[in-house]
Amino acid sequence: MVQRLRGWGWRLGLVGALEMSAFSGNCAFAQSNIVADDTLGAENSVVVRDFNGLPVEVIQGGAARGQNLFHSFLEFNVDANRGAYFFSPADIQNILARVTGGSPSKILGTLGTFGDSTPNLFLTHIPQMWLEIFHQL
Repeated sequence: MVQRLRGWGWRLGLVGALEMSAFSGNCAFAQSNIVADDTLGAENSVVVRDFNGLPVEVIQGGAARGQNLFHSFLEFNVDANRGAYFFSPADIQNILARVTGGSPSKILGTLGTFGDSTPNLFLTHIPQMWLEIFHQL
């Protein structure tokens, strides 16, 4: 499921307050596994885990080219009851993210965008073996 986060600040704070009030004692959240690769050089993606103490990963950075923002990951897994949200700077119309690692991706939680624009979000998973085959052609 892809969602756009509008007015996200107060909503995330409210969700966090409700979740924390619903639990007592020690609570452990499932962890997502989102690992940027190094193919974008100095423009690599930056993953902020447990944003504001919530079960949310925020993805920043990336390589902006015109109205497109590119991200590249070695692994991209979002556990159930967690979210991964891409920050979109102003004037970005498309966020294109790829997964280059050989392990399958599991998206059991929520994907979305938030920020200064309302872009389209594209996530592709290209297994490493296919990248090697295409490179040889």
